[in-house]
Amino acid sequence: MGGALGTLLGIAAGLALGGAVVWLVPGLPGVVAGMAAAALGYLGVSLLATPERRLGGQAASLLPNGEAISAKLDEAQVVMRKLDRAAGRTRDAKVRKALGRLSQALGKLVAYVQDNPSAYRPLAHWLNTYADQCDSVLQSWSQLEASGDAQNTREGRDDVLLALEGLATAAEGELGQATDAHVAQLEASQEAIRRLAAMDGYDAASPKVSNPTGANGTSGTSDASDANGTREGSESR
Repeated sequence: MGGALGTLLGIAAGLALGGAVVWLVPGLPGVVAGMAAAALGYLGVSLLATPERRLGGQAASLLPNGEAISAKLDEAQVVMRKLDRAAGRTRDAKVRKALGRLSQALGKLVAYVQDNPSAYRPLAHWLNTYADQCDSVLQSWSQLEASGDAQNTREGRDDVLLALEGLATAAEGELGQATDAHVAQLEASQEAIRRLAAMDGYDAASPKVSNPTGANGTSGTSDASDANGTREGSESR
């Protein structure tokens, strides 16, 4: 929505700026200058009006690989839209379910990378390795279903289901790779913190337990014994 609004605003600004230049500068030079001004106005306003993508809570342009990560996320979104369209067109319930599983697995991987952009390499690997194969499977199944050949469609469906299952398993495995790396980072962080705490004289593995003592440092049991002894002395007197 933000991108469409930025485009519309850019077009309006370009037309307005170009028209103003043509009106101010008559003749062919004015037309040339107006076209250049319109292009610059369109680019400037559309860029300013389009919100920048944020990855992991930061602007993509501030990340070392922000442009590459954004490109892979856009590529993954294209694949997911193709899967959704294929699921909406197919008449086979099992194929539709397999397409849904693949779309869900890829969507989870995309969502994880959006929140943890440093883990984009597993997503990039899936796209570089399987995206073309996925597109080929979708096209083949669409053509096979449209052919009207019931026997070949039934035979080809098994191959399609196996292919989609393999693609989904690969996407789920890539998500596991991404999260494993995150877990390893957390483990390294907590080990470093424990070592620093030990250097400062703190043992994180053995936290201190509060001592249930009274204000004068004697235990509650000793206080109770003293009270009982005093009461017994009074009774004997």
